[in-house]
Amino acid sequence: MDAKALKHQIALINSMTPRERRFPAIIDGSRKRRIAAGAGLGVPEVNRLLKQFLTMQKMMKKVSKGGCATC
Repeated sequence: MDAKALKHQIALINSMTPRERRFPAIIDGSRKRRIAAGAGLGVPEVNRLLKQFLTMQKMMKKVSKGGCATC
């Protein structure tokens, strides 16, 4: 991950409300458009961030149960 991508992700997260940060499942299409506009990016970047979060969340649950994260 490069510095530019990290800055974009930070901008997206800062454009979310505290409730959206805590419960990403509530983010629907109109919220994605608002978040993207607030960060000066497109909706696909919001989708990518949410997908990365869900992937990481699944991996952390697997690891916390004693499983292998890459298995």
